[in-house]
Amino acid sequence: MDINLNGRIYFKHVYATNMEDWGVLAFPLSQNATDAGRHYQRGAPVLLAIPLKPKAVAGPVTAEVCGRIFAVCTLAVLAGAATREIANPDMVRQYPDVVEQWNTALPIVKLWRLPEPRPYSEFSQDLVEMARIRRGQLIQLGEPAAEVRNWLASLRCEEAKLTHSSRVKALLDFMGR
Repeated sequence: MDINLNGRIYFKHVYATNMEDWGVLAFPLSQNATDAGRHYQRGAPVLLAIPLKPKAVAGPVTAEVCGRIFAVCTLAVLAGAATREIANPDMVRQYPDVVEQWNTALPIVKLWRLPEPRPYSEFSQDLVEMARIRRGQLIQLGEPAAEVRNWLASLRCEEAKLTHSSRVKALLDFMGR
């Protein structure tokens, strides 16, 4: 995995495992993408996990990934990005209710699927509680970051092929991705 492990590490609950189809990471009404992007350190890993008991899903979710980190991604920062404008148009058409509820997003630059999803409860009960309270928000890891950093460094994952909208493709080309 070609990822910067020297800086911050983030965590985010998501409600589907097909992130490569969306091409973006959407945010709940309680945290818009512009605010999340202001605090995001470019190139930093974001651990993606499905909640232990998701109330609703926005795509495929199997019991084996509930309560587990199943992927890692990096993000591009794009101010004022509406999900309906930057997500894969096919997904926007297929899930209009999801796009309305999760109405801002940041483009995913790189995405890696983990060979074996890992329960995030193994890292810290504080993380479990914070993730429960701040459901769907981007959370910067505190105390368990060193353990997570070592774990990520030991993983061998292939980068997933992402489907991006034309707007995101243009942005990533401009950024030199």
